[in-house]
Amino acid sequence: MEASNVIDASQPVNAEIRYQEEHAHGIWHPGVVLMRRQRFAFKAALICAVFMVPISVLTVIQIRDKLEAMATTQKEIIGLDYMQPTFAVLEAAQGGTQMALANDAAGLAKSRQQLDSAFKRLEEVEAKLGTEMATGKAFSELTQKYKALDSAGEGLRHPRLREGRAIDFAEQRVRRDRIGRH
Repeated sequence: MEASNVIDASQPVNAEIRYQEEHAHGIWHPGVVLMRRQRFAFKAALICAVFMVPISVLTVIQIRDKLEAMATTQKEIIGLDYMQPTFAVLEAAQGGTQMALANDAAGLAKSRQQLDSAFKRLEEVEAKLGTEMATGKAFSELTQKYKALDSAGEGLRHPRLREGRAIDFAEQRVRRDRIGRH
């Protein structure tokens, strides 16, 4: 009888241990059962596949971000290519203003030549990059103002500029503009 008591006593212990093993893994229990039944090669392939999913997603995100950064850099380079002749036009225009205020007719003529060549270069760049930069409207306004320089009436022909009183002339123009606004 003792032998039957030993057998009976061991069965509940084994059932309890088995119950604890099955429920000890919680939500991972189905995976643990699946992995126990598979060979090592399948287990290794499955683990590799599980790790490859987030790595692949992160790689795609990284590549997309790098491509966006490269596109932005290309746009910046195009913008710099557009800005170089724009700054040359501004420099030439400022030089012409300084020559007009200094009452230097020869310097003004030279500045106008520099402005003409700089504006021609800007027109070339606008033809090449204007559509991509979407500068059509602003450039047409600039072209109108540039063409208006030819018809600017006073300039060095004004008597006060010939007398060397460019600052008085400029102050008078400012006063006249302020009075005209009120």
